Amino acid sequence: MPDSADYRQRLALINRLSSLPATQLDAVILALKPVQGLIPPATAKPGNRASALFEWAESPIGCGLEKLEHVLAEVLAITKANPGQSTSDETVGNRQDVRIGGSVHNSAVVSGDGNQVEIHHHYGLPDTKPEPTRKDSNEKILIDAVWTEVADRLRQSLHNAILIRLDMAEQRNHVSRPWDSQLRTADQAPQPLASDTHIVEVFDRRDVGGKLLILGNPGSGKTTTMLDLAVELIKRANTQSDHPIPVMFNLSSWQNEKQSITDWLLSELKLKYGVSQRLGQKWLAQKTLLPLLDGLDELPPERQEPVVEQINEWLQSGEGPSRLLVCSRIEEYELYAAKLLLNGAVRLEPLTDEQLRNYLNSMQMGELWETLQQDAELLALVRTPLLLSVSILANDGIDLEQLQQMQITQERTRYLLDAYLKRCLESDLQNQENIKSNQPTTEQIQYWLTWLAWQLKTQSKDEFLIEKYNHSCYRLANKNFFTS
Repeated sequence: MPDSADYRQRLALINRLSSLPATQLDAVILALKPVQGLIPPATAKPGNRASALFEWAESPIGCGLEKLEHVLAEVLAITKANPGQSTSDETVGNRQDVRIGGSVHNSAVVSGDGNQVEIHHHYGLPDTKPEPTRKDSNEKILIDAVWTEVADRLRQSLHNAILIRLDMAEQRNHVSRPWDSQLRTADQAPQPLASDTHIVEVFDRRDVGGKLLILGNPGSGKTTTMLDLAVELIKRANTQSDHPIPVMFNLSSWQNEKQSITDWLLSELKLKYGVSQRLGQKWLAQKTLLPLLDGLDELPPERQEPVVEQINEWLQSGEGPSRLLVCSRIEEYELYAAKLLLNGAVRLEPLTDEQLRNYLNSMQMGELWETLQQDAELLALVRTPLLLSVSILANDGIDLEQLQQMQITQERTRYLLDAYLKRCLESDLQNQENIKSNQPTTEQIQYWLTWLAWQLKTQSKDEFLIEKYNHSCYRLANKNFFTS
């Protein structure tokens, strides 16, 4: 929560970093060795550099805030002991910086070879949450919970470390509208959106009316795009008392075909946010909530179209929300006979060659781009932001020759993910090396991650909630379930 001790400590740390002289901040950055290109150079504003370093430190591939504080203390101690000497003079040496332009809308524009891409260094939410304008105490509590959830999920996302603005194309033929369904044709051409279009602009369009479907291939950024929208919606809900409060749920938890969407939402509100059934019913009836529903395609195939029909019945009943967002993989959705009764659809497009080249060059990874150019299948694999991010973050541990020798796409994908996992585990264990208590080995961590993945996959879920599992579930972990 924004007023917690942890929040105040984090805010104090970033303020200390922002107030450092450029030479001291350089010394901290050089000691921690973040991924090249993520931290703006000395010519950028100190606040932008400090924010980027802070966000990298607490990201999944960062050094951790504890180590950041430790290095900062060491740099300050050296400076105090040698006041006449520049801390960074001994360590900086020769280096090349990616050129960074001024900050625009909480993002830094990175220039490489005259081309520009955007890398978002901020979470999308202000460091300090403004006071809500609402009088209802329960609504304030829910807004605080969603605000924290959105901030945490953005901070933990791969795209917090490396994020490319996704090109989107609007495709209205993926939804059926009652007033023009007779005119809709299967070959209706998509309408391209400008590359700088924010998802909230589409959501707010008069012809969309806040009822939108997001489609894309696996790893194309559907959930990240949903979070981008959630950022703007929760900021509105916090300052506009008449604006509905966004709440994020995953449709994979809809396990009973006979359960109505209203009953499912009430149970999810209770489980996730602690909202009583009576209060949940009141909020749904008054349309106080704005559901953001992810993971339609994560349901078993036989339950995917029934949930589409349930959502449509809910919308047509008059009990449904005034606004709604749903995310799904495009391949699965196109197989459904029934289409969601929403007003518009956005399809996230794969990254183009130009975007890939400009981005990798700006990250000083021209060698990776040269390799990709020579291998059409490998190039196709990294067109999704997910696998491109994984490839960049695990670049030091990837043997390009070995990767090129692999012929099967699934094998290559597994290799990239394994390299990323190894990078994360090595980084995490190094950060914990000063802790005296026994730490799990890499093999143990991989074992339990595999067990968790198995649990989630068999139950068609994407969140592991400890309160929903009993002790017998954990005893399964001691059995050789991986061979089943």
